[in-house]
Amino acid sequence: MDLQIPEDLERLGDDVELVLFRILQESLTNVHRHSGSKTATVELGADSSTAWLEVRDRGTAHAGPMVILHAGIGITGMRERLRDLSGELQISSDGTGTRVRARIPLAHGASGRKEKTSSAAAF
Repeated sequence: MDLQIPEDLERLGDDVELVLFRILQESLTNVHRHSGSKTATVELGADSSTAWLEVRDRGTAHAGPMVILHAGIGITGMRERLRDLSGELQISSDGTGTRVRARIPLAHGASGRKEKTSSAAAF
């Protein structure tokens, strides 16, 4: 697994961290169960207004893009967790892999966070 986390990433708050952890957990479970990929790339970041998580694999997603249209309990759970924090989930899949992206708006000044910027914030 390739893990990309900025060294200066500060705490995001318990609720945000728990939701991102659960989404990471479900995403990696899906990579293991469905993709056929031996590797995954995980990127976690935040700026002054948004936290994001992206998980990418290089699998074939045996069921193909239709997996997205027929979301199982895991994907439904991810969407519900994000919705509770006004976040959003994007999933895309093709013959070269699957990408799961979660974004959560951060409360202004949450956890004493400093302003940060990153080019990875825009997706």
